[in-house]
Amino acid sequence: MAKETYYFSHDSNAITDTKILNMRADYGLEGYGLYWAIIEMMRNEEDYMLQKNKNTYRAIKTLTNTTIEIEKYINDCIEDYELFKQENEKFYSSSLLKRMLEYERKREIKRENGKLGGRPKKSEIKPNGFENETEKNQNKIKENKVKENKIKNNIPVSEDKSSPTFAKASKHKYGKYKNVLLKDEELQSLQGEYQNWEKLINYLDEYIEMKGYKAKSHYLCIKKWVIDAVKREKGKQEIKNINKNTNWLKEEFENEN
Repeated sequence: MAKETYYFSHDSNAITDTKILNMRADYGLEGYGLYWAIIEMMRNEEDYMLQKNKNTYRAIKTLTNTTIEIEKYINDCIEDYELFKQENEKFYSSSLLKRMLEYERKREIKRENGKLGGRPKKSEIKPNGFENETEKNQNKIKENKVKENKIKNNIPVSEDKSSPTFAKASKHKYGKYKNVLLKDEELQSLQGEYQNWEKLINYLDEYIEMKGYKAKSHYLCIKKWVIDAVKREKGKQEIKNINKNTNWLKEEFENEN
């Protein structure tokens, strides 16, 4: 359970990747190690992204004790090497994001298969709906590690936006069925980028209601696949409207013949 919680796949030939080699030409193996330390920090975030600000730079510096100037390194990884991408006030790894979304998709399939008759492992069986003792101990260890890391990096636990407690408290429900959970800044981002933001939210809301779909970040779901799904649906509807509007021509032609 603990290994799976913090798992992410890693290509064995990443060290020979062209982008990595370009970065290493300037920053050496210390830069290579720093890159993977940042990737691991992203993996532990709810949306797999890090805030692009001084607090993050200070946390990375404290965690790695590197001699590299963090802000310049991250900007180089975004602008020159294309190892990271920036979105609003955050930055992320496209490769990590793709892998983790695929990981969540497969985990959801396994969960659904379990509902349809798959046999759960003994360690996953919870008597009377409660966690077993092993899971309780593991969760306590995780919570303590998170608190220790925040204290070590001089980040107050109560103000840490990546903590589960803060994330739940800062999200609000949207849609007819109130299934879509978004932070204020996530809603503002959608409103600023898309005129049909309400339609995107309602589409995901209805999908969750019908399918029982679950995901860590509904904001990322909207960005990564809901937008394309709504576009496809709109295209199908336009084709139906065209066929409907041209039916009278077909009928008139048949009557003349």
